[in-house]
Amino acid sequence: MIFIFIYLLMFFNKINYFVILIAIERTFLSWLRMGVALVLTGLSFHSRFHLTPHSTTMPKYVDALGFLLVFAGLFLLVWAVVNYSRFQIMLKRNVTVIEHGNFHYFIMTFIILLIFMTLFTSIMYTTGAN
Repeated sequence: MIFIFIYLLMFFNKINYFVILIAIERTFLSWLRMGVALVLTGLSFHSRFHLTPHSTTMPKYVDALGFLLVFAGLFLLVWAVVNYSRFQIMLKRNVTVIEHGNFHYFIMTFIILLIFMTLFTSIMYTTGAN
């Protein structure tokens, strides 16, 4: 009876390992997708304002915002790879508590602010151009 309990405990521990592994990969892929979206948004934002005829309503900080989006997207891609490898190492060492820390929350807040700045600039330019 004890052997069955030990076998079941080992079996569920392996399932738990694979569930955590899949969760880490899913999180990595979501950060990767967000980084690629930011890079593409920055490039399209930059090209949108430079391929259309210049007008007086075009904000002066469009170039900076486009390059900031591209830089943030590239930083997010590198950051996702570093976190993925760090979490893989922690999983192999059987660390049960993985804390994100304040830096992770700063990155998320910064990305959300960039998205709102882009949305606001796009709305203001579209309303001013009409």
